[in-house]
Amino acid sequence: MLCAVVLCIAALAGGQQRPVSSDGWFTLSGDRAEAGKNLIEILPEPIGVDQRVVLDLRVSRDQQRTSFRGQKYRSYYAKVVVDCPSRKAWYLWLSYYAQPEWAGPVVGREEYKEGEAPVLFKDMSSEWSRRMISAACKVRNL
Repeated sequence: MLCAVVLCIAALAGGQQRPVSSDGWFTLSGDRAEAGKNLIEILPEPIGVDQRVVLDLRVSRDQQRTSFRGQKYRSYYAKVVVDCPSRKAWYLWLSYYAQPEWAGPVVGREEYKEGEAPVLFKDMSSEWSRRMISAACKVRNL
């Protein structure tokens, strides 16, 4: 199953060879070797629930950002729900870090209700959220 997930995600990430790291994270956008740049990674083992997929997502940004609720951060780890019929994704919760690439202590945590906080990757191409959604749904054949 892991191989099928990685192949689907790679195909939807533009066909580029993107490595799965030794800790299991798949790079959807960016490069871990380029510290301080935008980076989007997902764990390639989503959990299916009905017509939805729940997956782990982590994002490191090239500069300080502000969350939906005002939390300053450079990176975050999140649990995301993808609703395949509507082709939308939203955060269930996020843990924020002041440093890039999830370094240091968690500086804040936010929890959200269904549909309240869409996965948008602001100031990045909207194609990344679309590709993440497509990959998650394709893996589940939804």
